[in-house]
Formats: sequence, C-alpha cells, structure tokens
Amino acid sequence: MRGRNANSISVRDNSYTRGYQAYQNNARLCDFPAPEASNPGSAPGRHALQTFAKAARVTLHLTLGPVPARHRRHMKKVAVILSGCGVFDGAEIHESVLTLLALDQAGADIHCAAPNIPQAHVVNHLDGSTSESESRNVLQESARIARGAIADLAQLDPADFDAIALPGGFGAAKNLCGFAFDSESFEVDPTLADFLTKAHALGKPIAFACIAPAVAAKLFGPEGLRYTIGTDEGTATALSKWGGEHVSCPVDDIVVDAERKIVTTPAYMLAERISEAHAGLGKMVDALLALAD
Repeated sequence: MRGRNANSISVRDNSYTRGYQAYQNNARLCDFPAPEASNPGSAPGRHALQTFAKAARVTLHLTLGPVPARHRRHMKKVAVILSGCGVFDGAEIHESVLTLLALDQAGADIHCAAPNIPQAHVVNHLDGSTSESESRNVLQESARIARGAIADLAQLDPADFDAIALPGGFGAAKNLCGFAFDSESFEVDPTLADFLTKAHALGKPIAFACIAPAVAAKLFGPEGLRYTIGTDEGTATALSKWGGEHVSCPVDDIVVDAERKIVTTPAYMLAERISEAHAGLGKMVDALLALAD
C-alpha cells in the first residue's frame, strides 16, 4: 500500500472519498452545508471526509446497498417493456434509464422484457438515414439497455407482476405498434396487446411515456381512457380516432386515469433536456407504484 503524505490518500480512504462525494451531491437535502474540502487528499480534506462520511453513509446504503430480506416481500414487481435501443428506431435510452432508476430508487423488483420480433427498420442515429440492408431484433437490441437481463415478453405472465411500465422512443410507435407508419389503421404487436389487455383485466396499473400512450389509446381508448402525449395537437387528433380523452400536459407532469389505473407522461414528446424528462418520469413511477398498493 502506498504511503501517505499531505497530498495523497490511500486506497483505504476511498470509502471516505465516496462518502464525501455522495454527501456533496446530496448536501442540499441536509440541514448543514458541505465543508470546504476541495482536496480530499489533504489533511483538512481527510478530516472533513471522516467527519461527514457518516452523513453520506445512508445515501450510499440506499443507492448501492442490498435490500434486507425482510423488506423484499413488500417490493413491487414491475415489468419494464422495451422496444429496442435508440430513440429513432427503438426505446428512448434516457427515458428507459430514468424509468429504471426511479423504479430502483423506489425499491421495485424490476424485470425488463421485450417482444422477440424484428425491428421495423434500422436508423443511423448519427445522420438519421435508414439502412436498407441491415436488420435487427427488438429483444436483442433491448438487451443493451437491460445489460442482458431481459426476457422474451411472450414468456411472461402478467399475473406475476404488480405493475408495468413502457418507456417511449420511436420503437414504441414502430415496433410495439405501427402508429408511426399508419396512424389511421395501425395495430399493436399481438404479443404486447395480449400481455397488456390481460394485465389491464387483472387490474394491474400500467404507465406509458412519450409516444407509448399510442398503444394505450388503441387498446384502452374505447373504454374512455384519459391520457397524454403532451401538447402536440396533430398526434392527439390522430389518436382521438380510437376513443378516450387526450389531456394536454406539460413535460414535468403526468395524467393519471385512476379508474383504469393508467399513468402517462409526455417525456421527450416535449422535453428539451434530460432533467425535464426526469421530472415527469419520476412522477409517473411514483403514481404507478401508488396504484399498485
């Protein structure tokens, strides 16, 4: 192990460094300001780290530590249905990750899934061009976001879950349904339609973000569903054909149809920054889990 001096810190002090950084990141949630310790390796820095590491330890435990076994029986089991990987031909990555993060922070037991079907097409996300020769699989692409921990949607039983969430991205309107190609007579992927209609019949709450509410409008609009895709009048008008009521909604808010247990938020239908999407998606997850109680 390297020796210490006034300008170095040993490997054993990494926990203090992490503690101090976590504390700084969450200082505004505390009743006292972070100390001046711009150089964690200095003697004053080490003293500050040792003094305030305990204050950050709870944050580290909640975000990184395992959930005690006695609490696991209370965790909500949530299926997150993805539609590929990438905003223009799959699941919107920011929305997917923010949804997964919010669920994890709420202590949910997360299970990613996707239909095992070909993508509608493949888009070069650098220049927006469509490849005429390349093909990809929705399940395989979704596995990128899920870090490989993902199931074929056809293999899942909605009765096994407490709630379901669908992030947006063009994949929701191209792969999960055909709204992006034919708004007048589109269909929902049969595997997804079967899963969601069964879940809905069982009273499972479902959340849809961004353009994913197009799926909700097609499946549940005839019941009088209240939902949002934000403020885009053209998209709202196209979806109105299937019934239901579109509600104009800002990026940082949600629409909750409590009777049907369906939550929607605009996300990147309106968001210009990831923080804007985060605000609405966080509320979406909170409402989803509340409906699952």
